[in-house]
Amino acid sequence: MQTGTHEGEDVDPVAADAAESITSLWGAAGDRSSGRELAWAIGVSHNVSRQFGRFFENHDVLITPTCAAPPLPLGTIDMGSTDLVM
Repeated sequence: MQTGTHEGEDVDPVAADAAESITSLWGAAGDRSSGRELAWAIGVSHNVSRQFGRFFENHDVLITPTCAAPPLPLGTIDMGSTDLVM
């Protein structure tokens, strides 16, 4: 990460041990993404938003289940993991 300034003050990057390792790894993966990839992702997001907008031109509500599955037991997700596979 790069340091920058905010209203004239130095802003330090978050210390590596300040977040779970998986969070730091996802942040590093984001740092490796190009501006072109970011622009593509923003475009996809905008397209999906427009699709939802068209849906709501003819519908007042979208009913979906709150949770598609029961919650995972505590401790199932290892936030100390180094595996970025979803």
